[in-house]
Amino acid sequence: MELILEGLTKQYSKTVAVDHVDLKLNKGVIGLLGANGSGKTTIMKMICGILSPTTGHVYYDNQEILKNYDSYVTNLGYMPQQLGFYPSFTVQEFLEYMSVVKGLKKEFYKKKIDELLVRLNLEDKRKAKIKSLSGGMLRRLGIAQALLNEPKILILDEPTAGLDPKERIVLRNMISRIGEEAIVLLSTHIVSDVESIADQIILMKKGKVLYYDEPDKLLLEMENKVFEASCNRKQAEEYMMNHIVVNVKKHQDEYVLRIVSDKPIENAQTVEPGLDDLYLYHFQDEAMERLSDQL
Repeated sequence: MELILEGLTKQYSKTVAVDHVDLKLNKGVIGLLGANGSGKTTIMKMICGILSPTTGHVYYDNQEILKNYDSYVTNLGYMPQQLGFYPSFTVQEFLEYMSVVKGLKKEFYKKKIDELLVRLNLEDKRKAKIKSLSGGMLRRLGIAQALLNEPKILILDEPTAGLDPKERIVLRNMISRIGEEAIVLLSTHIVSDVESIADQIILMKKGKVLYYDEPDKLLLEMENKVFEASCNRKQAEEYMMNHIVVNVKKHQDEYVLRIVSDKPIENAQTVEPGLDDLYLYHFQDEAMERLSDQL
């Protein structure tokens, strides 16, 4: 089981959304991280065959997907970032409809729908109209339809958006189990959602792949670059003007800052790095946006 991206490029007029990406994806959970506009969704759509690359190819088990698409999609499950539903359908009707679209046999999909409704905590919403569901329920329904055909390749674009913390934990555990038997590509802005379950991490920026490796190996770059400093408000403001500040915690009149820096910081202790540190090291603008209202 192997998915290969070879020289994959997507260009719109003068804008290059994905720029000559070469990747080899194997069984397991692969976290796809990057800021808005980095090319994550475009890559996912090309893997799904929704978009044709400007140049380059996608291969699954040595077969180019666009030349063998009918066979390929039987192994594919996809949950897009923007979900399209028929609001007057019930949950049951929608999943049955999607099962027919996927070409599944009735005796198979009836049992599969029952199983997925239980696993995704939608059993009591079986007869509910889709228009009555909350945002979190719609995300879970989108994940359910992606799993109907027991895919060998599962593509999830921002699957945890709108889920509460408990739902995210349940979903992470499910994805981890699926990754034991399938290639799971998971795009998210919430680094913690992949940090604990990803076998590999892809970090993208401006259409290019910066890194592709195991999380522990990626974090070697961040050794001795992450610090924690305790200070007052004025000092905290100075730190934020001159360094990448990943997090700020306030306790009474004291601020505790987590800082990423290439150079040692006076009066700060070195701490163990995490994926958040690596991510914000490469996307400093997001770090500033996240912390702008914490002081």
